[in-house]
Amino acid sequence: DPADDGRVAEALAEAPLLWMFGKTGSGKSSIVRFLTGADDAEVGDGYRPQTRSSKQYDFPDSDAPLVRFLDTRGLAEVAYDPADDIRRFGERTHLIVLTVRSADQSLRDVVEPLRVIRRETPSRPVLLVLTALHELTPGEDFTRSGEIPAAAEPAIAKQQERFDGLFDRCVCVDLTPAEYGFADPEFGGDELKDAVLDLLPEAQKHAVAAAVLQKSGSPAAGHLDAKILAYSCAAASAAAVPVPWVDLPVVAGLQWHLTRLIAKSHGQSLDKTAVARMSTLLGGRAALAMGFRELAKFVPYLGSVLNASAAFGMTYAAGMAADYYFREVAGGHVPSDEEIRRVYDGQVQKAATLWQRTSDPKLEAAT
Repeated sequence: DPADDGRVAEALAEAPLLWMFGKTGSGKSSIVRFLTGADDAEVGDGYRPQTRSSKQYDFPDSDAPLVRFLDTRGLAEVAYDPADDIRRFGERTHLIVLTVRSADQSLRDVVEPLRVIRRETPSRPVLLVLTALHELTPGEDFTRSGEIPAAAEPAIAKQQERFDGLFDRCVCVDLTPAEYGFADPEFGGDELKDAVLDLLPEAQKHAVAAAVLQKSGSPAAGHLDAKILAYSCAAASAAAVPVPWVDLPVVAGLQWHLTRLIAKSHGQSLDKTAVARMSTLLGGRAALAMGFRELAKFVPYLGSVLNASAAFGMTYAAGMAADYYFREVAGGHVPSDEEIRRVYDGQVQKAATLWQRTSDPKLEAAT
């Protein structure tokens, strides 16, 4: 159904968009690598032109992203007019991550366009990230102490003053590669991660948190597992809409699109037999559970949270159960109904734990 395909595409397109705003070399790519675990090549080759001045990187891919990064390139190199980016991305962006080298004193070409962007959408949060702290303390490995050195504080205060009124929160990091010999190559990383999650809207927070968990290898590090996470987060965002019954077709559509994708990844087709088994074992139970939780939407806020967690859990469990089923079929074994139910029920429990971990901005269990 083309209409269903369109609704599914729209739901996946709601992945959180982080606008990386800063001069070339200010540490934008280092932050993307830190949050996602992607390597240099993946980040560099993953960006696609969007406007004359901006490129976008979808992680882990553009088909089912967990998080998207918009990079405004060439600031201070050419005259930058933010009008095109504001028109295309102003309403879609969930968070601006402003990156500034701590020792950089030539920032007029960053301040002025940011002032325009901030004026257009003053309610959207801006996170100021001061990078390359080691440039303020040459010859000193301050990362060993785990504290920002006193010698760097005047420069940090100066940068905060320069961007006064243009940011909502500031963190200081030094994400210098390990080969440079610093004791902590991810200095300030935990504070950065917490700030990003704190500033994101609730509906987008889980997807970014899932990307961080994916980086750490939990719950799994495979490409297909990342797609299951992306679809689950999209289902949760759709289910969070506080209008009873509106999201059920979208959630169901996401689950079936995911099932087809998984079948194809194992070289299998979603034939009538597979459709019938999945519908009986997963579809009916999911629809019943979602129906009860839809009624909870009449309870403000709490109902939407319950519905989002349910949609996440059932989509995740359905995806993992489908992965198990088609992998076994590809290997010559057709699982019994009881085997599929057992996998599904076990994955529902895992999904509940995962949802709790993505709900906690500090992700203490993942560190």
